[in-house]
Amino acid sequence: MYAQVIVDIQNDAVDRVFDYLPLTDTKIGMRVLVPFAGRTVLGYVIGFSETSSFDASKIKTIKKNLETVPRLKGEILELCKFMARHFFLRLSDTIRLALPSCVRLDSEKAQINYTCSLIYDIETAINMIGKRAKNQVAVVSFLNDQGEADYSKLVELFGRTSVNSVIEKGIVLKNGFRKLRKPEMEQSKIEKHTLTNAQQAAVDEIVNQNKTFLLHGVTGSGKTEVYMTVIEKTLNENKTAIMLVPEISLTPQMMQRFNSRFPGLVAVLHSGLSEGERFDEWERIFLGEAKVVLGARSAIFAPIENIGAIIIDEEHDGSYVSETNPRFFTHDVAEYRARYNNCPLILGSATPSLESYKKAQDGEYKLITLTERVNHLEMPKIEIVDMINEVLDGNTSPYSKKLIAELDKCIKNKKQAILFINRRGFASFVMCRDCGYRAKCDDCEVSLVYHKEDNQLKCHFCGKRYMARLEQSAFAMTYPKCFLMCQYLEWIMTPRAAKMGISIY
Repeated sequence: MYAQVIVDIQNDAVDRVFDYLPLTDTKIGMRVLVPFAGRTVLGYVIGFSETSSFDASKIKTIKKNLETVPRLKGEILELCKFMARHFFLRLSDTIRLALPSCVRLDSEKAQINYTCSLIYDIETAINMIGKRAKNQVAVVSFLNDQGEADYSKLVELFGRTSVNSVIEKGIVLKNGFRKLRKPEMEQSKIEKHTLTNAQQAAVDEIVNQNKTFLLHGVTGSGKTEVYMTVIEKTLNENKTAIMLVPEISLTPQMMQRFNSRFPGLVAVLHSGLSEGERFDEWERIFLGEAKVVLGARSAIFAPIENIGAIIIDEEHDGSYVSETNPRFFTHDVAEYRARYNNCPLILGSATPSLESYKKAQDGEYKLITLTERVNHLEMPKIEIVDMINEVLDGNTSPYSKKLIAELDKCIKNKKQAILFINRRGFASFVMCRDCGYRAKCDDCEVSLVYHKEDNQLKCHFCGKRYMARLEQSAFAMTYPKCFLMCQYLEWIMTPRAAKMGISIY
């Protein structure tokens, strides 16, 4: 029998299974230490084989099992294998996604707190100590009055030497217990709302079918209440749930609502947690103490079992796509876990992505729509202003006349307004007003953005940058302004410009 091991090395050359002789208690999913290339490295047991393609005499033995209970549960290990195939990733990288560094490397152990209590009555204890050891007498007297006290508090009051002395003499009993480090959040009671007819119809359809649903609901239509009701029904069936939100900033707000609804059953996972908090939350999920996992993209890898529902809120958000190695699409991972557990996957959004909406139209997803707000408020009116017409009417300002009028009205009514500018940089493009020429990136053919603070033209697609120095010269006087601008912008984006003192990045 040979153990099939993946070594924890991020290199394509070793991204394959290596055979080792297992120890007596080696199991699939365990973290192990193995000899590899003259050193000892971390590895993961992903299976066993009766035969090996390697020379049996040269196969080495696993040095040590790092745990008695495998950290990689069956479903998570299969998920890692799926991601390696589906996204063309190294298996060791997918395992790193499933096991946070604090768990994988044991960098954060459980936090143990200790309490002390008196074993004997006060007179017996003092006789065992002797009246001359005043600090030790003070310790047992304090415990006699309090009954029990934290070890750290006793050390602070009476000194570590005195406290340890009465413990070593067997007069005081020191008990250890684990203290979980939990993310801080405001505690408040949030009332449970009665579902509208549309919400109840959505819940009934979701809980009765194990499909992928696109919950297309306008802002304020009560999608979150639908999520929580589905989770509540899931918990009543002794199952678990995963709820994903796009941003870490939304997690505390959502955590407050979920913790009020499901007290003691919710665990949160996101990169904003400390190592200790993340370790303890992961352990709560792993041990089955938490039934609902709430978090950002990484929470989809939570070691939770018997899943009854997976929910991705604001499914259109770009944060669900990992743009750094290892790259993956959260929706595909969620769909795999939903199929594995035979449970519904809910994609919720007021503005669904084109891919999801097309799949819903084609019948691959089940479309559920919520068209009305739960409080019956009117939807905000949106007016689109064509700025080309504004320019033709003589308004060269970046703001339309309608916007200025509405802002003026808002100020006169002593109200406030917020302007959102959907761009980076001082100007989203540099254009000749006479001929319409735009400065474009020679690699991407997209308009360059002018950043005033750097005095640079930048491509927001590939990152290429160009210096934007439009100084006047004798050459400028001999050509029309339009021709000079077009020629100059083309000229600074060629290698010849470097010879003339123009920097190109």
